[in-house]
Amino acid sequence: MTSIECGVRDKIIRIDKIVLDKVDHWAHLAENNFTVQNVTTILINMKRVAMDMPSFKTKINERIDELLNYYKNVINDNMTFTKLGTLLNQDKSGIGQTI
Repeated sequence: MTSIECGVRDKIIRIDKIVLDKVDHWAHLAENNFTVQNVTTILINMKRVAMDMPSFKTKINERIDELLNYYKNVINDNMTFTKLGTLLNQDKSGIGQTI
């Protein structure tokens, strides 16, 4: 491997880490502030990154699923979870409907 290839590889690894760290940060923010609006905004942000950066799509979608399951188990309230779904479906950007 040439030094140029090695440098590119190192930069790709750093970019991967930055993006996935940001997604994890958002997930932790949602886990610490369970307001429906906060979780909705964070889920939409996470999904936007997944859609805009296809190489991260699988990992981010898995993290979204984990967050949704965690949220559902912790709040243990079907009405609140339904409200989350309603807010996602009403998202004007269209991203919420894809979650």
